[in-house]
Amino acid sequence: MPSDLESHDPKFLFPDDTLRLNRIRLLVSRPGGMERFRQKCLEWAEERRRRIEKLHLWDRARLKHEARVRREPKLRDEEQRPPRPGWEFVYYRRRMERRRVWRLSDRKETSVLVELEGVEGWTPPRLLLSQRPEYEPPLPFRKRLLTIAEKYIVLSAIYDARFIKCVDLINPWEAQSPPKRKREANRFYAASSAFDDLIKKAVEIPPSEASSFDAMADDVEADLEKAVPSGDADIEREEAKATGPSNSGRSVPDDDSHMSPAQLAKVFRVPADPLRTRLNRWRAQNLMGWIENPDRAPHEPKYVYRVGSVRHIIASLQATSESTSERPPRKK
Repeated sequence: MPSDLESHDPKFLFPDDTLRLNRIRLLVSRPGGMERFRQKCLEWAEERRRRIEKLHLWDRARLKHEARVRREPKLRDEEQRPPRPGWEFVYYRRRMERRRVWRLSDRKETSVLVELEGVEGWTPPRLLLSQRPEYEPPLPFRKRLLTIAEKYIVLSAIYDARFIKCVDLINPWEAQSPPKRKREANRFYAASSAFDDLIKKAVEIPPSEASSFDAMADDVEADLEKAVPSGDADIEREEAKATGPSNSGRSVPDDDSHMSPAQLAKVFRVPADPLRTRLNRWRAQNLMGWIENPDRAPHEPKYVYRVGSVRHIIASLQATSESTSERPPRKK
């Protein structure tokens, strides 16, 4: 890998820019490091897609309720009691809306812009503006907490922006062909475009964010140590392969492993159907900790789950199964 640095901007990112860039290079060049960075970039793309999708669903739900407020006078009556506990009387601002209308002159349907006046009405708590889901890209640096995938994507953007002469960049979308299916192809191009935007922002990080970068690199390095162990850990892993499975007859996966419900049920010895039901319920309420496999073959699972994210569900189900097995049989 070349040691010379090339930048879109002659200015350094930080006071000790070269040292920090070389730190990313060392992380990427570790055994398994490039694969781990690319894997986390793909996880970031999935997180981003889910957050944006959740935002769009919320916006559509609020617009639907706004239409109901405009249609039903009782929802615009502040003197009446709220329809349900927790509802608040809020203002919907004036806006323009595109509607389909029938034009009699040429007997065709066309779209026109209609001005809607501001209106007030009763609104459920989940549709208040304070509850609107937000999505902000991780660059420029945010005050909010970043997920580990976002930390990887930031370092990846800085790396690809600065080491532009390298043959082997991190960008996982450059290393693979787009899917053939239209839906998956659209997701592929959207993620690739979002990563390109991050690369452009990666050359504009002010020196004041040096501490944020250092903390982020520390977290990524710790994750790499855990996911891609080296030294004594490698020796122990090779010895484990040579000696075979443990006395229990099964190996326990680490927290960052991704497994299907059937695999989780087999490894942790819990009932498959109750586990799948609980995982479906948990997935509907959590954006992270699972990955959808849209290009799966018929025999492959649709969803895989990060073991560490669902371990509490497995433990709860194991406890339930044990208590059921210890219960004395019912007398007839």
